Amino acid sequence: MLSGHDDPHTPPGGGENDELSPPASILCPHCAATNAPAADFCVRCGAPLSVIASTDPLRASLLVGFLYREAVHGRPKRIVVLGVWLIFLPGVASLPIAWGNGLTDPNLLAKQAVWSLLSAVIPVLATLNYVRKRREAVPLEDETPA
Repeated sequence: MLSGHDDPHTPPGGGENDELSPPASILCPHCAATNAPAADFCVRCGAPLSVIASTDPLRASLLVGFLYREAVHGRPKRIVVLGVWLIFLPGVASLPIAWGNGLTDPNLLAKQAVWSLLSAVIPVLATLNYVRKRREAVPLEDETPA
């Protein structure tokens, strides 16, 4: 008869009574904060930690909030800023397009102007944040008197 170590189908250490214990905590891949094993979002930065966080329709709104915060307050990459502009560009361009197509009703023009301005806020904030964070990351040369 084979013992547990001799049987190729039994893992070392016994086999059937061995269970994988869940981790005591999980690390956030974004900020490295420790979180509870069942957490769907990081307690520090709000990053999604599980697949359920991005596929559950109710939790998807929290994921969108995390992405917005990253673009406007975090340290976004150039591709993120470009993506934000591509997403909001139709809203920003809607007023000139409506005006160019002969929209003359003052009420509709006012609504379109508000929509256009609101659509421009997020891309402008993301761009300003990108420029500000990029300036902070560039070390200034130490000027020494000659």
